[in-house]
Amino acid sequence: MTVSIRTVVASLVAVGLLAGALILPGRLRPALPPAAPTDVAVPVEVVTVQTGPIRASVSYAGTIQATETVNLAPKAPGQIASIAVGIGTSVRAGDRLATLDPGTLAAQVLQAQAGVAAAEARLRVVQDGATTADTATATQAVLAADAAYTAAQSTLAGVLARANAASRAASVQQQADRMVAQGPPAQAEINAVIARIRASNLYGAGMLHANVSDMGNTIRTRCDTIGNRDTCATAALDSISTGDLVARVSNTTSGPIDLATTLKQYEDALVAADQPAVTDAVFRLMQATAGQAGLSARASNLALSLNSSAGIPSADAVRTAQRTRDAAASALDAARARLETVTTGPTNADLLTSRATLSQAQAGLAVARAALDQTVVIAPFDGTVVAKLVDVGSSVSPVAPIFVLAAKAVELHLTVEEARIGLMRPDLEAALTTPAFPGRTFRARVGVIAPSADLRAHSFDVTVYAEDADKQLRPGMSANVTIVTETRPSATLVVNTALSTTTTGASVLTIADGKAKRRPVTLGISDGTNTEVLDGLRAGEQVIAIGQNLARDGQAVRVVTPKPKR
Repeated sequence: MTVSIRTVVASLVAVGLLAGALILPGRLRPALPPAAPTDVAVPVEVVTVQTGPIRASVSYAGTIQATETVNLAPKAPGQIASIAVGIGTSVRAGDRLATLDPGTLAAQVLQAQAGVAAAEARLRVVQDGATTADTATATQAVLAADAAYTAAQSTLAGVLARANAASRAASVQQQADRMVAQGPPAQAEINAVIARIRASNLYGAGMLHANVSDMGNTIRTRCDTIGNRDTCATAALDSISTGDLVARVSNTTSGPIDLATTLKQYEDALVAADQPAVTDAVFRLMQATAGQAGLSARASNLALSLNSSAGIPSADAVRTAQRTRDAAASALDAARARLETVTTGPTNADLLTSRATLSQAQAGLAVARAALDQTVVIAPFDGTVVAKLVDVGSSVSPVAPIFVLAAKAVELHLTVEEARIGLMRPDLEAALTTPAFPGRTFRARVGVIAPSADLRAHSFDVTVYAEDADKQLRPGMSANVTIVTETRPSATLVVNTALSTTTTGASVLTIADGKAKRRPVTLGISDGTNTEVLDGLRAGEQVIAIGQNLARDGQAVRVVTPKPKR
């Protein structure tokens, strides 16, 4: 009759014969009833030690999240002109998300481009040198500038001449007015003196009055009849005494009247009358008489000349003419310098200046383009828009986000205890599963391992990156990650049920001559089903996998074949 191992075990438990410790892999087993007597064959099942690959792993749970999540804001303030995406829109790096009103920035770019083109053309001209046409053009420019300068200079001279004439006319008129004003007081003084002289000497007074009248009439007649009244007036104004007056008028005029005789009679009358105070008054009266007519005529002629020309120029007209002349002079200098440059050819300084001008224009274009680019909000990486915070027409600034963008790549952050952190290395393989996709395993790998621990929990943050080509994994999903910590491509393997572990180490029961024989072994890594044997067993040997807890070292055993599972 065949007795099964389970029947024997049940019988031994029933009678209380099983004792000792039940040894499981990796820990001390609880006490069991005493083993059977060594001469009683205990039925056991055996397995063969194999050679094969084995991988050790650890498992953790976590939550899927995007590798990057950023708040996007414009680089410049402005008003939203258009929005190209919405919540849930999938975008690629460089895609346009929104555009601000550019204002005049586009025109500034065109202006800067024109500046670059002009600078490039100028540099080519300097590098290539002047042509015959360039020389002819520069020469014509000098001639035109010279003609413009001559015309401007002539215009300025005319304006200044009219201004000076107006000034002279005013001065002459003032002198004539003074002459007119000077006559009555002088005549009054003379009349007073004559009156006093008459009271004392009738002859002397009559003689004095006659001489004064004759002198005044003579000078007036001569100044009125000559053709050059300005000369007569000038002589009268320049006289410093009565005699000097008569002499100057006599020298500048001609006529039958003997001024010298009249003067002699006048002086004799003054001496006889003993009135030297009258001399100055008479002189001023005669001077006014002679000069007033000529000065009035001169003022009239100057006024007529001004009225017949362009009139009296204003101060603004004078300044405008001067500025026009100065601008024409500058243009002439520039044209002459250009002609000299064309004639002599460019210097090294010209080349350096042209290159610097081009560089400056190119920098200005870069600045203008950068300012225009700042009106466009673009995606910095591949991802999904998870939030849209503004609408078209909204005023925005660089300090306030307008989109939230999450990367398409996902990751998990695992909390690894201090005892296992030594197993973690970057790029370790991992397998990810999630309840959202039962039966499907996603490949993953270990990424960043935190350099320091959480001091409160004594744990480390480990980042695991998942491979999700079809983008099925989404932030917020729960997942389980199994990380392969070690791999042996060819190891000596024994099933974990065959192992017994005590405080002295691990061992297995082999069979020799129908008896169980305990053999100590050195273990390596384990995958939860099999364990690597580093020493103590060879591939092909058989070990007791079931029933080893009933047998002792030297116990008689009987190998049975397990019943097939129904």
